[in-house]
Amino acid sequence: MLALDKCALIWLGSWSPGTLALTIELRGTAAFADTLTIASRDPVQSMTVAHDPNGPTLLVVDVDFPGGYPADKLVVITVTASGGITRLGQNSANIHLPPGCSSGFVSVAGGNIYDAGAVD
Repeated sequence: MLALDKCALIWLGSWSPGTLALTIELRGTAAFADTLTIASRDPVQSMTVAHDPNGPTLLVVDVDFPGGYPADKLVVITVTASGGITRLGQNSANIHLPPGCSSGFVSVAGGNIYDAGAVD
C-alpha cells in the first residue's frame, strides 16, 4: 500500500509544510495584473507576487506565515490584483487552516474588459 502525507496531495509542486497552497483565479481586468498582493490581518501576513499580464489566469501561490503557521485558525485572506498603481480587482476568502497544511481558493474579478460605448 502506498502511503502519502495528506499535505503532499494538496500541491505536488513547490508546496512545503506549514504553508497555505492558495489557488488564485484572475477574471476580467484582474487577469491583466502585473502584481498580486496577498494579505491577512490575523495573523498579520503580506506578500507580493509578480504576475505576467499575458500569463496564466489560474495559479497556485504558497503562502508562508512569518510568525508560524496558524494551525486550527480561520483566516481571512485578501488578494489584490494591480496593474502599476491601479487596482484591477480584489476579493477575500475565509480559509480554515488545519494542522500541517491547507489549501484555499480566491477568485479575483475586475471590471468589464469590454467598452459598451456611448448610448445614443
